Order: sequence, then structure tokens, then C-alpha cells
Amino acid sequence: MFRIGLPEILIVVAVVVILVKPKDLPGFFRKVGRGVRQLRGLREEFTQSVREMRDDLDRAAPDDEQRAGGSGDEGGGI
Repeated sequence: MFRIGLPEILIVVAVVVILVKPKDLPGFFRKVGRGVRQLRGLREEFTQSVREMRDDLDRAAPDDEQRAGGSGDEGGGI
């Protein structure tokens, strides 16, 4: 998704070192790690929810078509 190379990483590290005191760096990176872990969990939860909804719709679609008397050929031709 994102292409981050070595130059970009070095720039981010330099900015962090400038803005965050050296003694506070371990705590800062710990917080960043927790945040990334939470984002990954949220992403996985969202992905699972979308899959479940898709599966529910896939299971419901054939049932709806049979109830409506559809033969699968909804062309409406003459």
C-alpha cells in the first residue's frame, strides 16, 4: 500500500529524535507500538466483519431468488 524506503524512514527517525528527548524515546516507541497493534486489531476486526456480511449476503441471495420465483434468467426478453 505505502512504499516507504530508507530515505523516508531516516527522515522520520531524525524528526523523532529532534522532537523527543533521548531519555523519552523508549516510552515514545512503546506507545507507537501499542498504537500500531491496536490499529492492526481494528483492521482485522473490520475485515472479519466485512467478510461475515459478504458471506451472509451470499447465503441470502439464492434464497431470495427462489422465493421470488426467479429462474436466474432475469433478462426480460420477449
